[in-house]
Amino acid sequence: MKPIFDYEIFPDVLQESYFEFHGEDFLFFDDPVEFYTLFRNNRKINSFQELMYIGEVLLWLNPDMEYQKFLAMLLWVSDRSNGKSIRTYSEGRVTSGVDSIWNTRKKPYVNKYRRIIFHQTRNIPREEKMRVIGIVCGRGKVNPQMIYDVVEELMMESEPITINQIAKVLSVTRQTVSRHITEDIKDIILDFNHSLLIK
Repeated sequence: MKPIFDYEIFPDVLQESYFEFHGEDFLFFDDPVEFYTLFRNNRKINSFQELMYIGEVLLWLNPDMEYQKFLAMLLWVSDRSNGKSIRTYSEGRVTSGVDSIWNTRKKPYVNKYRRIIFHQTRNIPREEKMRVIGIVCGRGKVNPQMIYDVVEELMMESEPITINQIAKVLSVTRQTVSRHITEDIKDIILDFNHSLLIK
């Protein structure tokens, strides 16, 4: 997963929900917590609505950001030549959208909840993350939240997700995963796997 806004150009901007790790490699929550992220696979922004959602999340994560920087960042990401968007949106349209976001400052829709959050800068190997998820979430009664947690972490790898992978992480059989997976999670996996094909 890569940040939407390049760190070389925008180094001091939060692009993910902030948590205190107190020296730990990961955090575990009994109840899922809201998790905003501006990291994604190579899929490009394909609508103005998606661009505005990114703006809402950016401002939510960085409430003290100056207006000019906020505008500059959304103009940058909306320019097709930067490789983040499938089309370039006009400066007037982006400015109007930025003004609306800036003035309303509403809480963005939360599309991710997490029980396990790994320290982003530790570069923990995938195998270790999967081992931790298996220990913390698995080896007990499997439920849809456990499956969702595994799917969320597997999405960070930018590789297609399968029932076999989920079962391996949770140390259960394919049949157990199939019995507990919800239609919503299946849709998330299908959409994610499809987004990898259209890179």
